[in-house]
Amino acid sequence: MSGLDIAAGVIAVIELSAKVTSQCVRYSRKVKNARADVARLSKQIDLLRNTFDEVNRLLDSQNGARLKASQKLRKSVNICLTQISTVEQKLKSTKGDQFMRRLGMRALRWPFTHQEVDKIIEELRASETIITLALQVDTTTTVQDVDRKLDLDKLPSAKGAAFNSFQNQYDPKCHPNTRVQLLHDIQSWVDNKSGKRIYWLSGMAGTGKSTISRTLAQILAQNDQLGASFFFKRGEGDRARANKFFTTIASQMISSIPQIMSAIRATLNEVPDISEKQMKDQFEKLLLQPLNLLKSDSPAGSTIVVVIDALDECEQEEDIKTILNLLSQTQAIDTVRLRIFVTSRPELPIRLGFKRISQDIHQDIVLHEIAKDTIDHDISVFLRDELAKIRDKNLPGTDWPGDKVIQELAQIASPLFIFAATICRFLGDPKWIPQEQLDILRKYSTQSQASRLDKTYLPVLERLLIDCDATETATLLSEFHTIVGSIVILKEPLAPDSLASLLDLSRMKIERRLDALHSVLDIPDEPRQPVRLLHLSFRDFLLDPIKRGRSQFWIDEIQTHYFLAKRCLRLIGRPGVLRQNICNLNSPGTLQSEIDEHQVQQCLPVELQYACRYWVDHLVCSKDEEIWDQAYIFFKDNFLYWLEVMSLTKRMLESLRMIDLLLNNVSAGETARFSELLLDAKRFTLANRSSIEAAPLQIYCSGLIFVPQKSIIREIYGDKMPRWIIQTPQIQVQWGSAQQTLEGHNKWVTAVVFSPDGKRLASASHDRTVRLWDTESGSAQQTLKGHDDWVTAVVFLPDGKRLASASYDRTVRLWDIESGSAQQTLKGHNDSVTAVVFSPDGKRLASVSHDRTVRLWNAESGSTQQTLKGHDNSVTAVVFSPDGKRLASASYDRTVRLWDIESGSAQQTLKGHDDSVTAVVFSPDGKRLASTSHDRTVRLWDIESGSGQQTLKGHDDWVTAVVFSPDGKRLASASYDRTVRLWDTESGSAQQTLKGHNNSVTAVVFSPDGKRLASASHDRTVRLWDAESGSAQQTLKGHDDSVTAVVFSPDSKRLASASHDRTVRLWDTESGSA
Repeated sequence: MSGLDIAAGVIAVIELSAKVTSQCVRYSRKVKNARADVARLSKQIDLLRNTFDEVNRLLDSQNGARLKASQKLRKSVNICLTQISTVEQKLKSTKGDQFMRRLGMRALRWPFTHQEVDKIIEELRASETIITLALQVDTTTTVQDVDRKLDLDKLPSAKGAAFNSFQNQYDPKCHPNTRVQLLHDIQSWVDNKSGKRIYWLSGMAGTGKSTISRTLAQILAQNDQLGASFFFKRGEGDRARANKFFTTIASQMISSIPQIMSAIRATLNEVPDISEKQMKDQFEKLLLQPLNLLKSDSPAGSTIVVVIDALDECEQEEDIKTILNLLSQTQAIDTVRLRIFVTSRPELPIRLGFKRISQDIHQDIVLHEIAKDTIDHDISVFLRDELAKIRDKNLPGTDWPGDKVIQELAQIASPLFIFAATICRFLGDPKWIPQEQLDILRKYSTQSQASRLDKTYLPVLERLLIDCDATETATLLSEFHTIVGSIVILKEPLAPDSLASLLDLSRMKIERRLDALHSVLDIPDEPRQPVRLLHLSFRDFLLDPIKRGRSQFWIDEIQTHYFLAKRCLRLIGRPGVLRQNICNLNSPGTLQSEIDEHQVQQCLPVELQYACRYWVDHLVCSKDEEIWDQAYIFFKDNFLYWLEVMSLTKRMLESLRMIDLLLNNVSAGETARFSELLLDAKRFTLANRSSIEAAPLQIYCSGLIFVPQKSIIREIYGDKMPRWIIQTPQIQVQWGSAQQTLEGHNKWVTAVVFSPDGKRLASASHDRTVRLWDTESGSAQQTLKGHDDWVTAVVFLPDGKRLASASYDRTVRLWDIESGSAQQTLKGHNDSVTAVVFSPDGKRLASVSHDRTVRLWNAESGSTQQTLKGHDNSVTAVVFSPDGKRLASASYDRTVRLWDIESGSAQQTLKGHDDSVTAVVFSPDGKRLASTSHDRTVRLWDIESGSGQQTLKGHDDWVTAVVFSPDGKRLASASYDRTVRLWDTESGSAQQTLKGHNNSVTAVVFSPDGKRLASASHDRTVRLWDAESGSAQQTLKGHDDSVTAVVFSPDSKRLASASHDRTVRLWDTESGSA
């Protein structure tokens, strides 16, 4: 039935339904013993006809053309038409009936038994359901076109990631009669209702994993079983990264299961920037939750498969681990039979990722370990068929190359299909004679020392130099390194036109040099389509460091990055290439949503977009100091114009990553002015990111108008402000200390801590969550949910890979940082948990509670090691000694207790305080202990003897916090008397009383370098003090409520504060006044 035949089929069903109904009326009048069955059948036929009337109405609507092309609807109409035709034929009067009427006898007899009517009705109901569901699937994309477009605009997809994308349409599928058993086994796994959730097909490079994935995806699509596909590919932009992985999967799943549209739309309305959130949030809100909200009678009752190919080609190892961890959580989905097919090389991060997943969830197949006979057979079949095509075209009437040669080539190729495919492309090259090509190929194949990749690719490359003299050879090799070297190093592929512009070569030269490389490169006929590697192993072959000095085709990766960095900077650094309002927008207020994408692509050529996006990556990978001066000049002259391009191409978050990459790699020997400019540019970008993302030209309006007076950006670009702005508002002289305001918590934030590497920040809140933040961009990475009450404390494991949180729900939770998943819930306390801390070696965890106990846990297994009892009231604080052998706990029972970690026995009970003890800390050398109390004192204790060494008096109210300086020579204490006091730890004398806060001081901390002191207060401020002189350096204002916690970054350059105003703020400790 063709597309137009759907309409004819629908009409046919409607007409047949009317006939069947008419016949049922006739039977009901003349057949007495089956009237109940006649009535039941007639009613079902009427319902079916109503459904088809609705289908017919939709076919006649403005969106009918799409429905007429629907495969699902076509199949459903066919089923219905067959069923109702069968019923109609049986109800027709036969010649025997007509003869009986002539004799005056009752002619009609009901042709169905009661059981047959039941079966017919059941089948017709099923058909009606199929039609209804097909309509749901196919009309979701028609009657909701506008809404869907808006939704999908907020779900950015990685271009070319889907198996059936335009740019991949000629990628090979499995040859007929190959991989038969494997594909059958995979399909059996798909159809098995009790099959495992994930199927992992691993194999070495070139064994045909991607070809199998494409074939499987095509089969699944034909069977309406494909939910989504994502084909990772290194060097292909977004296909090499995970940032658009889940949004790409979700956008495809909407087409497969349109019932999830409403849940995804709700997410997009609630979190418009979901595509910039952590992968865990994307996974939960775009896949896990929408699928779990499906009804049990949804059309998703059949199996839906997600195909993920070449996971090993995802650039970041941590992203790979996160993806695997999140995919394992799909086991909880029971509304749809979801299957996930994954292929990859057996790389360590992936092996470890699957090792962490229960064997009950995944099954594994190693492709190159499949029986050798099976692989040899498949490769032989492939070679025989492909070489027959070459023979028929070039050597008709011969038996070339003969079975013996085919078997020889198959043996050489096994188990690498990529070798067999390259052989066929090499032999079939129309520029050469197949017999001569075969002779060259066999020459390399007999070299026992040659690696498998050498045997695959050297015959192709050596062909470039045949009959060339020394001068020609040198020229060709130089151009090979320039052109092919760039192609294999590019972050995403470029078309010959764009490549020519970037490399400053003629398109003809590029095409001439690539013309002989069709065996190893995908070179399109259309010059605007990108040149791609046919297989990643070609890149591996060219960049193999072992080949340095041994192979004339070896590509120096670092030198090529240097070359590309220079070319990128040269392209976008030319006067006038980047400029203000490069896309000629109508006004500074033009919104991003109003900008025509075609206009952007027309004004921003592909090579210009590439250079803007990747010049920093190539620069950093080049490891060449000489080019940094050129980078500085470009950045100084073009920063705002470059930022405009990044905004127009919706890559503002990426621009921040690039600035940070520059900051982290610019060396001290390089000009200090570049570092200063980068810092100023980062502050400008952070301050204006939201407005620039909404309207790109606001860079030159609100961005420049409100930039501080002494900003470098204002000094350079001040003349770019619109001339119609006559009077500018009063603005601050310098950037304030507040770098970021991290918003997301719904209630008071109680604790904040930096990760050991300073790249992440964790905050705990009364909203029952822990949040992870990226300290560079300020974006939320994870929201860790699971606690049922206030979260009171949070701490990183020393290796920074895990996090522990304590809560009033009586538990401690251990979290995986990358995936955001809860690894362990440590239960045992009988009351609120008030504090938690890791041992220095990260092997143990200690927690304290209002239940008067201290608990020691194994940090790996989560099992209880010790329950330390002895306190007579709530335990408020706990700390490990620097050597990890002792533990100190403070309590409302007015004591501090020292415990032996191994035995769990109490070593000392330190008595002396007259009121609740609020904090306790070891000195850096572990020989002394300091404690604070509501009795307004600080006490210093000798660890070995347990005796009180000093009682530090001077505060007029509760002492809330205490900390040793990094060298252990001083002590700082904070108090509700609004002061911070500095003490000499040897004499116990007060060195300084730091005054300035207008309300209780809640926290105090030394910077890791010992030069500064930070204090937080109920007066809503954070104060920075000089640790030596005690003088006030800065008052950091911005919080709207009490500040509860403060912490320095490991490098002492930043400060984080938590507040009852529900925010976390990041401050620059180096900048001037706030």
